[in-house]
Amino acid sequence: MSSPVANKPIAVIRTAADRETVLPNSLLQLGVTVNNQGDRDAIVYISVDPRHPQLAQWIAIQEQRLALAPGKSGEVTFQFKVPADTSPGLYEYDLVVDASDYYTDYPAERYSRQQIQVTSPQRSQVEIQDSSFNLDLRTTPSQPKQVQPGEVISLQAIVSNRTERVDRFRLVCEGLPADWKVTITYPTEMRGTGLIQEAESLGLNPGDISRVPILIQSPAQELAGIYVPTFRLYSENQENYRVSQLFSPDDIHSEIILLDLLYLQVQPIYLLQGQINAIAPEVNPDSAKFEVQLANLGNSSRQVKLKIRNQDRTENCRYQLVKEEVALPPKSVTAIELLGKPQHWWKRPWFGPGQVFNFQVELEDAQQLAAVQPNQLPAYLTWKARPWWQLLLAILLALGMVGSLAGLIWWLFLRPPVVPKVLSFAAEDSRYAALNNDVAQVGWEIENPDRIKVLKITGYSPEGEVISGPLTYELEGKQLPAALEANCVVQEKLLTCRNIETDARRPGQYLFELALIPKHRQEAIVQQSKTVVIAPKPVSTVKALTVPKALYRELGSLPAALAQSAPPPVPANGLLVSWQVENPEDIKELKLIGRDAKGVSIGELRYPLSAEGNELQLPETLQKYCKVNKILVCTNVPTGVIQVGEYRFELQVVSRQTNVALTDKPVQTDPIQIQPLPFYVANFQINGQPAAAHYRIPLLPNQPAPKVFLGWQVRGGQTTKVELLPSPGQVPTQGMLELPINQQYGTSVVTLQVSDRTGQSTTRSVTFETYNPAPTDPTVAAANAAKQTAVAVNASNAALLKAMQAQTLQTQAAMQAQAKQSALPPPPPPGSTRPSGSSNAPTLAPGSSQSPSASPNEANPRFQ
Repeated sequence: MSSPVANKPIAVIRTAADRETVLPNSLLQLGVTVNNQGDRDAIVYISVDPRHPQLAQWIAIQEQRLALAPGKSGEVTFQFKVPADTSPGLYEYDLVVDASDYYTDYPAERYSRQQIQVTSPQRSQVEIQDSSFNLDLRTTPSQPKQVQPGEVISLQAIVSNRTERVDRFRLVCEGLPADWKVTITYPTEMRGTGLIQEAESLGLNPGDISRVPILIQSPAQELAGIYVPTFRLYSENQENYRVSQLFSPDDIHSEIILLDLLYLQVQPIYLLQGQINAIAPEVNPDSAKFEVQLANLGNSSRQVKLKIRNQDRTENCRYQLVKEEVALPPKSVTAIELLGKPQHWWKRPWFGPGQVFNFQVELEDAQQLAAVQPNQLPAYLTWKARPWWQLLLAILLALGMVGSLAGLIWWLFLRPPVVPKVLSFAAEDSRYAALNNDVAQVGWEIENPDRIKVLKITGYSPEGEVISGPLTYELEGKQLPAALEANCVVQEKLLTCRNIETDARRPGQYLFELALIPKHRQEAIVQQSKTVVIAPKPVSTVKALTVPKALYRELGSLPAALAQSAPPPVPANGLLVSWQVENPEDIKELKLIGRDAKGVSIGELRYPLSAEGNELQLPETLQKYCKVNKILVCTNVPTGVIQVGEYRFELQVVSRQTNVALTDKPVQTDPIQIQPLPFYVANFQINGQPAAAHYRIPLLPNQPAPKVFLGWQVRGGQTTKVELLPSPGQVPTQGMLELPINQQYGTSVVTLQVSDRTGQSTTRSVTFETYNPAPTDPTVAAANAAKQTAVAVNASNAALLKAMQAQTLQTQAAMQAQAKQSALPPPPPPGSTRPSGSSNAPTLAPGSSQSPSASPNEANPRFQ
């Protein structure tokens, strides 16, 4: 059982514990109560996430949801049906409570590793409770015992024999690697006088409790991680146990009485070393080769990043690692090849010992664990001097360059410049449509394209803002850029391009500008196109939102006379809503929101729509009620609202373009009202008979009052309220109770009042009058009493008692017959609680002065 957290908007209470024990072929129910403590309406999703694949077959519904207003709570129930052939063991699942769509600051709350323990069906409940076994070291998957490699862990197993028989137990540890050492030491036993023998099991008398010391030691080089040993306890008193092979591992037929788990986490040891080896430190013929060697001597995997840093001022040498990040398992060694290649061949030394390049390899742990030792590995490579024949070739080349330089000066400074010229530039079309995913395209004709250095295309808005591009194309080479090759042709110094796509996709107006930057630093040549329009996509709008009827009544049966004048009953699947939405291809999601008479949301229904190609796909919940053409038409979509009240429904459309709902002018239905069922009084009885308006009750002095039983039966809806006045107040719609009779003479009134939420009400009243049937003068009564003899008094009393007993039997038979015909239970016999020595029994009869029929105010109400 968990308690709600005060500072969270969603509070959760679970009826099941973290571990529940069940038997095969049984049913386990998990109840989850959710309370919305926040300040907004929310839909809370509650789901069960099975960790065990077999657990998914036990539960029919894995996800439920609750629509909760602020301050409201709701409850859902998940049922786990455990099959009869389920093996004993632990089955884990996660419970997820998610309201993050409405409380974005609070992620989904997950109750991890909830457990269902299935016990063996062959063991009785008494056997399960008689044995007791547990470890004194308590661990959980989230809080394991921290262990260093090679550390010895000491714990004890507490075993209790609460049966009536002497038993012998043996403790077995499973689930650890073979190189772990587990020592279980049973208490020594006395064998004869003064003889102590080491025990291989634990013997316990009835009611005894003993502790078994356990030592667990991991290897000194054990890998880091979680280890879960399982301790099982076996008993000698099992039915299939063989005495000749006591606790033999090969033939143990006894069942597991108890088991317990221990979670151990071996701590990691970080020890990572690196070095760099020179394989070919001299550049021959064009690169040097090195090897970076890494050794992981720890017990955990490491992820190492390698980075080369140049130690020289110049960046004239390029280094390349085969791998820049490497994973090292525990106790492993790896080597990464490193190549160094000098750049700019003309900077190679002409003579001398050569040029030296210093660099270092920096090592960094990708998981920010312990640093590598060392984390910097320095090295260097040598670029040897050129051979002698290259020096001779350089001299000859220098002489040729002098002549070429003279020609170049004339070409650059004395030759008259040639500039490019834009012959035409325009958009391929003046109008595009975003609905068709159109992209604006342009074309041009340019003379002397070989004189162009850079070509730019920029799109401007009518206000002068850059809303497209700039798209830049460099034309310095002999070939066109790859982006222009498919749509451009060069013929006799004329560049013709057609259907060149821009990045203008958004709806709006564009003015495209073509800018040419010549190679010889002249001013840019600019030319603009005419206005191009990209029409926006049509937005989905709600054209109509209607309901079939504006007035319903609550579900329930009515007499034919009332059903003719009452509104029709609300449909069993809730109020129905119909709508029409234009441009349905833009719909991403429909939200149908219900609101009460005050406008407060009572929840919402979401209908996500998907688009495959040009076809709109409806969700399964709408396929039965909707048709899609140019307009989405949905007829009589059920909402599930059947409670009494007044409602309005609002339809919101989430657009695919903006990904938000259009809520500027929400479309709502007219008010829809569900009225409560008309009520009427089906039965109103006194002592099993239809109640009259007035009763006179004879009450003799010093005699108990007769018993009066009031029964009633009222038909109506959920909001029908029944009261008995002046007491006991509100009562159920059907029942019977005994009315207390005033011991003093006078009158009392009992009223049955029925009302509902609409303010309609009716009453039925009964007046009880108690009186003395034989009033006398006290003086005369005293004189007459002195003259009467004891015999006369006894005879008179006997005759009166006989007459009252006969009348009581007749009244009881009539009340039982009436109770069988009506829905009311028969009252208890009037004489059931009266003492046998009673000499008289007053009768209850309606007053003769009142009419037995009901007054107009007491007639059954009719729904207006």
